Amino acid sequence: MLKFMKSLNLWKAFAIFAALCVPSTGFSDNNWSGKHVGQLQSTDVNADCFYFSLEGVSVADPVKPDSQWFAIPRTQYGAKEAYVMLLSVKLTGGVVNVATNGTLSCGYATVRAVWLD
Repeated sequence: MLKFMKSLNLWKAFAIFAALCVPSTGFSDNNWSGKHVGQLQSTDVNADCFYFSLEGVSVADPVKPDSQWFAIPRTQYGAKEAYVMLLSVKLTGGVVNVATNGTLSCGYATVRAVWLD
């Protein structure tokens, strides 16, 4: 019986170790480089975020696999600057780089960073 218990504990330890080694979607980053802004939408009456899509991107982040939309909460640091960058590349036909963080804001993929090359 003691040998069986040791074997069972070993399997439990292995299962816990394996679970900890699997990356969590909530901590994954997705980077999109050199993309044109598709649509840009200001805040909605029901949520304090602004939203946008990128051309050629059908899934903004695997955290919401059925949506191409990115969201930035207006209270997030740098939100106004991000909006200005997105609007400027939309109006000029330039490209933008976007990174998400694997979480949702206002029901859509949260943007961690927006930058221009």
